[in-house]
Amino acid sequence: MENVIVELIVAANLTGAALMQDVKTELPLLNVDENYKPVEMVPGEQDAAKVPQSAKVIVIRGAVEESDMAKLKQLDKVLHVWTDGKAEAF
Repeated sequence: MENVIVELIVAANLTGAALMQDVKTELPLLNVDENYKPVEMVPGEQDAAKVPQSAKVIVIRGAVEESDMAKLKQLDKVLHVWTDGKAEAF
């Protein structure tokens, strides 16, 4: 499993448990990190046109099988996926 940060489009009215349930339904490939509170973001210029007025952009954390990474990136509601590297002391 690869730890990832995912930027995605969700309905603007979703919060709390309803938001997390929607994310799990929309992104079945992602094992959502329940301890990471979703962060609302302003979409970048290149993504703004993809976000409907009735939606918002959030960032969540989770894990995905390496073999499913490309599939996750291709989902309509997913704007970006980044590998979430582990920070260690040096």
